[in-house]
Amino acid sequence: MRAMINAPSRKGSERSFQQECQFAIEPSMLGLLEKAQTAGWSRQQVACAMIVLAACFLDSQSSSPFAAC
Repeated sequence: MRAMINAPSRKGSERSFQQECQFAIEPSMLGLLEKAQTAGWSRQQVACAMIVLAACFLDSQSSSPFAAC
């Protein structure tokens, strides 16, 4: 069974909307972190990789946002 991510429940200030998004994706990110650690990566290595990939995703205009990383 695939984990589901909740859709936004309300419109609000940008801050509350961002907090709701963080709450929605946190379980999936923690699951990915745990899987990577089980595979042998350190928590710090995984967190840094997530940050770099997120930055690439924000900067990318292509359909494959991680290709340039």
